[in-house]
Amino acid sequence: MSANPTFTSLPPNVTPATAAALATAGAAGTVATTTSVSSFVTKVVDQSSMILDRLVHWIRANPLLTGGILASIAAIIGTTFWLNNSRRRIASEKLNTPPMTASSARTTENGVKTDELVAKVKSSKATDASASSQTVSDGFRVKGNAAFKAGKYADAIAFYTSGIESPDASEKTLSFLYHNRGTSHFYLGDLEQCVADTSMALTLSPLYIRALRRRMTAYTELKKFNLAAVDCLILSHMEPANMDSIIQQCEALCQRMAASEVDDIIASRKARVPSYFTVRNYLDSFHNNIYATYPTLADGEEPASADSTDGDHLFRTAIHLLHQGEYDESFDTIHLAIANNTQHLGKAYNLRGTFYFLAGLAPEALADIDRSIELEPTSSAYIRRASINSEIDGHDVAFLDLDKGKQLDPTDSDLYLHTAQLNLLRNSLDKALEDFDMIIAKGEASYVAYLQRFTAMQAMASSMDEIISLQNQFESVQAKFPHVPDLVFHFVESLANMQRFDEAEKFLREGQKRFKDFPLFYIAEANLIFSRFITASANSNGGQPDVGAFPAEDRATVVGLLEKALELDPRNDMAMLLLAQHYSSSTSGNPEDISRAIGYYNQALDCVRLRAEMIHVLTARHNLEVQSKALDYFRTHIVPNMNKLTEAQD
Repeated sequence: MSANPTFTSLPPNVTPATAAALATAGAAGTVATTTSVSSFVTKVVDQSSMILDRLVHWIRANPLLTGGILASIAAIIGTTFWLNNSRRRIASEKLNTPPMTASSARTTENGVKTDELVAKVKSSKATDASASSQTVSDGFRVKGNAAFKAGKYADAIAFYTSGIESPDASEKTLSFLYHNRGTSHFYLGDLEQCVADTSMALTLSPLYIRALRRRMTAYTELKKFNLAAVDCLILSHMEPANMDSIIQQCEALCQRMAASEVDDIIASRKARVPSYFTVRNYLDSFHNNIYATYPTLADGEEPASADSTDGDHLFRTAIHLLHQGEYDESFDTIHLAIANNTQHLGKAYNLRGTFYFLAGLAPEALADIDRSIELEPTSSAYIRRASINSEIDGHDVAFLDLDKGKQLDPTDSDLYLHTAQLNLLRNSLDKALEDFDMIIAKGEASYVAYLQRFTAMQAMASSMDEIISLQNQFESVQAKFPHVPDLVFHFVESLANMQRFDEAEKFLREGQKRFKDFPLFYIAEANLIFSRFITASANSNGGQPDVGAFPAEDRATVVGLLEKALELDPRNDMAMLLLAQHYSSSTSGNPEDISRAIGYYNQALDCVRLRAEMIHVLTARHNLEVQSKALDYFRTHIVPNMNKLTEAQD
């Protein structure tokens, strides 16, 4: 297990708790050290290999079953099955793509129409057939292959087309002819026709490896990554020697698919404040809460209505709503205050820019914070701009912003906290510790400083004993901040990841008594149940846990806990992603479970902040969709056709 922290951004989402992630199939868990939900999303997607691996484990574990495709393929490689012409026509109708005729062929590189080439090759049909023991269709295949090797792809297409139209063509020969013609179209740049021909070859011979590989490549070139990924996953189980590398290629296709979609999703996304707890934790992470100094409603003063034109009244109302934890309403009201020209525009832009930042809308956030600095430069505004720039332009620009803030107010301890966080991002742990220690020594540290100092110390620990000692020391930090449930959550997760389950459960139960209905405690309890099982399973199976053996009763309990967390915090993307992972890792392959998992991934997609996080969630969802389609292909095409395997030769 790893003790290294994963940091992906400065806060928001500076939750002192680590993001709870269920242990993957390969380990009992990792030491949770991140302070950003984005790293949690990454962990969930790292688990998505478990989604793809279900097919691998299923096939490898059941070699004698009907679904044991891998062993069956190895046993009957080379078997062929011959169909008559009527069966061939039925196959064509099933695909709904008629064989390409001479009149539909393309023009060659030399300007000669392929129908003319077909006519020429047909004229030699009789003599060629009489001079050889080959069938007419085989003769055209041989000639097409020769033209193809000579780089005369249009000529090859003409020969293959004539072979396809020959009445003596067997299913085996037809599948070769369609594949070879599709490959010729590929080299001429006609990718759609390549897909059509290779699909026909696969309809005739569902286990035709070369046709599957060629279609996958064509789909990739067409940027139809979802279809390419399905073919890739199927291919991985037909080429067992290359299974691992092909599965990696499949995951890469899912990532490319996600990357191609994410910008359109962002463009159409409505600005929305994230989870209540995300906003609260971000605001609480500062030692100096600048918004506590902003004008708010006086005692007895009524909030401004939505149709008010009094910008100052609207501003005070927005700050009041912020203090009440009504973040959506505060966000809406600060828009109105700015639109109605409150005299506190610098402060208003600071608050709205912070909301935009928390919503993951960096360009809008940066524009508002720039305006705030222009109107009313403060160290708070420079901290926020550093956070935004760390996501957009990198750490160097963020350091410059923090330096400018220090010039304005060198006593603001939050500037040094964020400098330490940037050094953690850069893995400059010694420098980070210097700033953490300075803040703590001055008595100006928020709980986040203690938490992240603990994280840095864990990363620097050279032995398990040191880590355990640090955990024991960290227990005393909770006494300094008895009102912060996140510290309990983090400590429970840290103990669980060290497999100190009994201690973790003890602290969790104490925390549940002190803080009623805190959503992260339900996540921690779910994680404890699953982590205990993973550890026990790994210990009894030579280090490899059997995720599929997770008891149904325990799975139901875990799902219930996560659903409770989501009920309490409807925008909790951690709960959404863990629910998606549980449903997607079900070994039953139940379509309802897959549908639920996809639904939770879609919900999480609407809640995660950063572009990178969105790509991770999309990738996990696509992995699941690909796996589902690949399973359908195995069930409907491969298992019924095991005795029709086509030789991978042409």
